[in-house]
Amino acid sequence: MIARKKGLKGKLDKAFSLWIRKRDNWTCRRCGMRYTPFSRGYHAAHMKGRRNETLRWDEKNVFGLDYGCHSFLDQHADAKVYWYVSQFGQAAWDELIVKSRKLSHFKDYQIELMLEMYK
Repeated sequence: MIARKKGLKGKLDKAFSLWIRKRDNWTCRRCGMRYTPFSRGYHAAHMKGRRNETLRWDEKNVFGLDYGCHSFLDQHADAKVYWYVSQFGQAAWDELIVKSRKLSHFKDYQIELMLEMYK
């Protein structure tokens, strides 16, 4: 097994998180609250958890949410599904579910390519 370059996933996590928050204009996608850039109360929130690399850096799985909305949706799975479906449709949610069942592990060069894309 080839050793992974130290910190590569962490660098991509940081770049992707910033990219998502910029994409969503520092505004909570659920309640509309606007945040100043780099505010600690504004998160890049995953609809399906980060553990599965297939969706970890998927733009259709991550959205800017404030702390309160992020916490609420993480604690209420039915509300999370309802919010996602109301925003993007049932087909988009079904696509996330199917994709989440496919386990992927990215190679270092793939992570480096994504890192360049989200810088």
